[in-house]
Amino acid sequence: MSLFTYASEESISAGESTFRTVGGYGCIACHGLYGQGGGNVGGNIRGSSLNDLKYSLEHEQTMKLLGDVLSEQDKINLADYMEYLGTFQLVDWMYEGIKGGLLSVSIDSGKNSQLVVLNKTFEPMLIDLSPLSGKHLTLRVDPYETQHFEWLPEKGVYELSFGDEAISINVK
Repeated sequence: MSLFTYASEESISAGESTFRTVGGYGCIACHGLYGQGGGNVGGNIRGSSLNDLKYSLEHEQTMKLLGDVLSEQDKINLADYMEYLGTFQLVDWMYEGIKGGLLSVSIDSGKNSQLVVLNKTFEPMLIDLSPLSGKHLTLRVDPYETQHFEWLPEKGVYELSFGDEAISINVK
């Protein structure tokens, strides 16, 4: 059970905007577009609190650079956005088009979930989402782009594939 009580939509939206733009490059450069750790340096920060953010701004070398740029309200908004993202179960798929194989993940049924796909190739991906959505939906992820899909999963095993890679989602 999450201790997160929803912040205002305005605060979450402002936090998302700051997350994508602060310092001219945004938090996304290190932590990925959805805080999933898809950047080159930082890890998954979904669900992080205001205290976590303040600690990092004071102690992490790269984060110290942003400490003076963010107002107290910016920090609150960022934390609200991170906590909001933490309410979703994450299914993270980084497609590189070279390794092949099957990635397996497990999540719980009945909990809001977010599929985040990072395409690290020069070709667009078209992923059939009908196994997850129950209707014909396609997720397009352009080269070096990240896209997401949110859904409420039901029990079962679902497989998504593109090229020679696939992801198997076991929903318990």
